[in-house]
Amino acid sequence: MKSLVAYFSHAGENYGVNETKIGNGKYIADFLMELTNSDEFEIKTIKEYPFGYDDCCDVAKLEKNNHERPELSRYLDNLDQYATIYLVYPMWWGTCPMAVFTFLEHNSFKDKKIYLFSTHEGSGFGESIVDVANTIPNAVVKEGLAIYGHEAKESKNMIEKWLDEHENR
Repeated sequence: MKSLVAYFSHAGENYGVNETKIGNGKYIADFLMELTNSDEFEIKTIKEYPFGYDDCCDVAKLEKNNHERPELSRYLDNLDQYATIYLVYPMWWGTCPMAVFTFLEHNSFKDKKIYLFSTHEGSGFGESIVDVANTIPNAVVKEGLAIYGHEAKESKNMIEKWLDEHENR
């Protein structure tokens, strides 16, 4: 069976890297797709997040506090062809962005292996592993890698080593 890299990435100002045109998560997603020969799905909202770091943080905090599920620009309707999903996201307020939860709640992950890859600047996975596992209880949610955002652009070797150690290829 095939694998999928589903990712959310914020282009703009990111903590610790100033500005990125594609976002830290996109670097990781690209490396994972190359190293695992996975398909790609970008978790993208209809409404764009602000470019500036502080403004984006304000929106993300409001969404989390209100338990919002931002509408996505497109959805995957069937994950049957995938046994393994690599989920890539930045840490926003101690967990995944709310758009990631929109994606998770819209799909059936029954019996799927989900490996989590977060970008952060000190919080690691925060509460995201528990939050994802609670959101998709029929999946097998596993810790992947928590990568510092300022290291994302240069993380290919780290990801390759992790994949080799976990025999995911």
